[in-house]
Amino acid sequence: VSCGGNRVFGLSPGSAVVTATDPDTGVKTDFRVQVKKPSIELAAKEKTIYVGEEFDLKPEIIGASKMAFWSSSKSGIVQIESTGRLVSGKMTETVIVTGKKAGTTTVTGKILGTHAEGSCKITVKEPSTSLNKKDVALWVGNSYQLKATVKGASSKVKWKSAKPKVIKVDENGKITALKTSLLGVKITAKANGKSASCIVRALVKPSLKLNKTTLNLTAGKTGKLSYTAKGLEGDAVWKTSDKKVATVKNGVVTAKKAGTVTITLKIGSKKASCVVNVSTGGSIYQTYLKKAKSYFDQRKSGSMNMAVYDIDKNGVPELMLERKDQDMPPCYDVFTYTGGTAKKIGTLTMWILTGVEDKPYIVSYIPDEVTVYQLKNGKLKIVRQMSYPARAADGSAEKKAWNSLCDIYVVGKGNLQDRYYSKEALGPALKRGLRGEVPLIFNK
Repeated sequence: VSCGGNRVFGLSPGSAVVTATDPDTGVKTDFRVQVKKPSIELAAKEKTIYVGEEFDLKPEIIGASKMAFWSSSKSGIVQIESTGRLVSGKMTETVIVTGKKAGTTTVTGKILGTHAEGSCKITVKEPSTSLNKKDVALWVGNSYQLKATVKGASSKVKWKSAKPKVIKVDENGKITALKTSLLGVKITAKANGKSASCIVRALVKPSLKLNKTTLNLTAGKTGKLSYTAKGLEGDAVWKTSDKKVATVKNGVVTAKKAGTVTITLKIGSKKASCVVNVSTGGSIYQTYLKKAKSYFDQRKSGSMNMAVYDIDKNGVPELMLERKDQDMPPCYDVFTYTGGTAKKIGTLTMWILTGVEDKPYIVSYIPDEVTVYQLKNGKLKIVRQMSYPARAADGSAEKKAWNSLCDIYVVGKGNLQDRYYSKEALGPALKRGLRGEVPLIFNK
């Protein structure tokens, strides 16, 4: 150190004792002075950055009031920008290092005229972009989330599809197959000037579906099965589980005798099947018929008639069972066969069966009222009700009502047909099984 006046100047690093003497009293006082070397402290001694990325060295200048001079040991690897200002005798400096090309260099700051300096080893790497998949196969309509790994100054990724109308990609890398593409569509992810790509192929998912999973037929009748196939190659091969019950050719099922079979269609690796229930006319209603016959046999009065007809044209006939008893007015129980079970679906008064545009209807009538039903999905549904005045002496009101009914609901030509089975004929009918007998049919 050196002393001059009331000041002490540090000359070199070390420790010294400075003695101060009072000129009036001669009293001496000792001071120990520690002299330190000026220095520059940095945010890191080593740092790895990517091309285009910036790093602030955040220098802290200790023991000097001047800006440092900054340099790189290798040119072209980094760019150095320095700014500073002196605040209250202390130098505040900002030093930004930007990676320019891959390599390693040492950035050093020195304060001229002092021993102060600081350095940082900088490693610069090339940025990179990679994807979690190089190839993706999707069914048309399905999606997949691509994931990009980015190393570089920016993490923002720009996604692009070579054919967005075939394979689309959103801003987050989610891809969706819109159309078939056997050769594939290139999906590109780009960040920091570096790209990665994935080839996406889209195929139609193989599927095979029949128009029906169950089919009800009576013996001797036929039914048609059709199919929809996607993504399949090969011939359509039809098979039946029992040729004695039903056969199949080109989707046409022919019912042979009562029973249940499975019709199977195979195209390529896919199969589809339909369960076919074959009945012999009214035999499916034997339980109800036997109960009715037993009832009237025990009472020894009244009468019973029946008719069997496929009202809803689904291949399985319905049963119309007329009950006449001296204690009650005539009524008709309607039975159908659905879900492998015969069941009662309603009770009507006097009725006729008619059809319009191949849509069968049941017309039930009582004095002053006519109700029109349609059989749909195993249930009787009212589609229209009409009222008319009580019968006039000349029957004109009734005639007018029937003419209106015929105009609205009835097509075709012919007369009323009565093909009922009487109680006396019921026994033989039960033995041989009903064969789709026609009930009262009203045609204009």
